[in-house]
Parts: sequence; C-alpha cells; structure tokens
Amino acid sequence: MYLNTTNFLYDVEYLIKYPNLILSIFGVVTNIIHIYFLSQTFKKHPIFVCFMVIGIADFFQFFSIFVLETVVVINYIDNRNCIGYINLADLVFKLFTQFLYQCGTTTARWTIIFVAIIQGQDLKFHNFWTKNLAATVSKVTVIATTILKSFVLFSAVLIFCQLEYVVCSEKNLMQIYIETHLNWVTNIFGLTQFLENANMFFNGISTLISPFYLIKRGKKCVNEKKKRCSRLIIYLLFSFLISHFGSFLFERILVGRNWDELPTQ
Repeated sequence: MYLNTTNFLYDVEYLIKYPNLILSIFGVVTNIIHIYFLSQTFKKHPIFVCFMVIGIADFFQFFSIFVLETVVVINYIDNRNCIGYINLADLVFKLFTQFLYQCGTTTARWTIIFVAIIQGQDLKFHNFWTKNLAATVSKVTVIATTILKSFVLFSAVLIFCQLEYVVCSEKNLMQIYIETHLNWVTNIFGLTQFLENANMFFNGISTLISPFYLIKRGKKCVNEKKKRCSRLIIYLLFSFLISHFGSFLFERILVGRNWDELPTQ
C-alpha cells in the first residue's frame, strides 16, 4: 500500500539522508586514498596487511551506505513515504546492502582489536609480527564475519518467507510473527539475535580494554618505533570506540530500520 499523504516524520528522515549521503561519499573517497597508500607500503611491515583489511572493510561499509541512500533518495520521488520495500527487487537490494554494511563494520572492528593484541605481544617479544600471522588473522576475521552475517541474513529470509508479501506496509509483521509464533524459524532468528548481541557486547568491551593493554605494555618497551606504532593503534581504537556507540544508534535509527522492516512486509 503506497502512502499518498505526506508524513512529516518521513520527510524529515528523508532529508537526513542527504547529509548521510554526503558523509558516505567522503568516507568512500578517503578510504580509496587510504587503500592506495597502504597498497604501496603494506610490504614494509606485516601490520599494514591488517590495516589494508580495515581500509577495505571501511570502504565497503561507506560504499553500501552510499548506494543504499542514493537508491532511497531516488525511490522517494515516485514512492513518497513508502515504508519498507517497493518491490521484491528492492527487498533483495536492501538485504544485500545491509549484509555488505554489517560485514564491513564487524570486520574492521575485530581486526583492529586483533592488531592491538598482536602489537602488545610485539612490544614484549622481538619480531612477533610476521606476514603469515597478519594474513592468517585477516583471513580468519573476514571468514568468521562473513559466516556470522550470512547466518543472520539467512534467518531474516526465513522469517520473511513466512509472511504475507505486502509492499509499503505500516504493520510490523515481522515483530508480530516473532511474538505470536514459537517454532524452528523463530528459534533460529532468536539465536542469530543472541549471537549479534554477544558479538556487539564483546567487541565493545574488547575495544575499551585494548588501549589500556597497549599503554601498559608500552611502558616497558624502549623501542621508539614500536611505541609510535602503538600510539597510532590506540588512537584508532578510541576512534572505533566512539564510532561503536555512535553507530549503534545510527544502525537502529537510520540503517537498522531498513533491516528490521525488510522482512516485516
């Protein structure tokens, strides 16, 4: 059901998408620049392999927001105040962009934590960083994140398959279905939500602890080069910590709203 009347709250949310679009463009451009310079230097030290992974993950994060917001702005012209998805193609597109965004965000957050842990060991032991270690950590993080987010996507699709196909609906059919049904589908979805919450909780705690771990290890290190590298990682950790809580609200209010509503129609 398309809404022909103008809803002020929907119009405000639509206008907010413009600064989101501008910020995402800035993020895409800056990450392309970061990736380029990292590609020229990642052979000099194994840590740059992990930084390259973080840069690529951030690129996918901002790129998915850029693409999603661009399509939403264009669709708003012909589908004013439409909640959820316009058609099946729009549904698949939004599911994929959210999947890409979540993969990029989670990969970057966990990679920087593993970088901090390895750097802490490198401050204590000589040449702890190796190319094989950096490559292994990067691959495991990307694979584990992809598996988790694929499981989350799969559970959302399962829920959607149980619902009536209705475009631009104001009813939160997904939430109603979860609250009124207890079966293997809702159990799987509940498990994925538990894993997502656990992932966010442990990631936040790890990001909070890691800077102090590096600071403590750095006090006993006399290698200035390693200490400078540790300070850079600490700054990155604090930036991730700030964005961690900021993006929590962002995902729930702006981006996560699309994910939650997609299977509700």
